[in-house]
Order: sequence, then structure tokens, then C-alpha cells
Amino acid sequence: MSKIKNTFMLISVLSFAVLGVDESSGGSRSATVETGSGKTGSYTGSTVRNGSGSVTNTGSVTGPGGTTKSRSATTTVNPGTGTATREVTSPTGNTRTGTATSTGSGSRSATVETGSGKTGSYTGSTVRSGSGSVTNTGSVTGPGGTTKSRSATTTVNPGTGTATHEVTSPTGNTRTTTVDVQ
Repeated sequence: MSKIKNTFMLISVLSFAVLGVDESSGGSRSATVETGSGKTGSYTGSTVRNGSGSVTNTGSVTGPGGTTKSRSATTTVNPGTGTATREVTSPTGNTRTGTATSTGSGSRSATVETGSGKTGSYTGSTVRSGSGSVTNTGSVTGPGGTTKSRSATTTVNPGTGTATHEVTSPTGNTRTTTVDVQ
């Protein structure tokens, strides 16, 4: 997976932390993931709220070919400064750390550092609609100076207890994930 794509994945997860997604209930969750080309996979995971104020998410993804990969991520939010720090350990054991800052006006920025010490930056914004959806747009500049942009919309349906997350990549491909949030 490209470093820019990995950075987008980390920033996407950081966005949830900065936005204050309620993970206080913890527990397990599952999702079906569908790519723009119609391939599907599955996800299972759990959330544990640690006593230190951090949240640890672990999960496994099984792809269309039946291969399973696991990863873990710990997010620590500092409400006083508006920053969130997230450490992600990939299936291969590589660790990336990101620190994001929310300005409170819907915009945020982040610095991401890979395990090998390379850094990149992110800027983005969040728009909440009256229909219960949240759209995040952002740009990542990688260590080589290349900038890529993407958007993601998350819609929660309280009636069905599901959340749908649709991501449009810098190349225009769309990936949709539906998660049971009950």
C-alpha cells in the first residue's frame, strides 16, 4: 500500500478522534467493506477505553480472497489543547504516529510520522449536515512534497443502528463501509 494511502487511512482515523466520536461504550463491532469495483470484505474489531483516557482499537480485515490482516491503534485525546495523538501498528508490525489539532472551527491539521522517521502533513475541514451526515475533506503532503486530496462522508442511521462511511480517493475511486454501531 502506498505511503500516501497509509497516511490517508491514519488521518481518516484521526479525524474521528478529533471530531469526538463517542467510543465510551467500547465493545465490539463488525463491518462489510465494498470497493468501487464491487469487491467485498469483512471487518471485526473491538474498542477498549483505557484508564489513562486513551482508547485502543484492535481489528481484523478479511479480504475478498480470504486473507486476514490485523492491526491495532491507540488514540489519546487532550481536550484542553484540542489535540489527538494516534499510534497505529500495521499487520507487518510497522508503527505510524500522528498528532492532529482541531481549531474548533471545523478545520484541523496533523503531522504524521512513520516508524522510519519520515513525516508528512495534513490539513482538512469538517462539515456537519442537518441530515446527520459528516463530510471530511482534506489534503496530505507526503515526505516527497506530493499532495493528494480526498473526501469522506459518514452517515449514521439511528433507525437501523448502522453507520455508512464513503471515501473518495485522490484517484476518484470510492470505497463504502457499513458498520453496525449498536
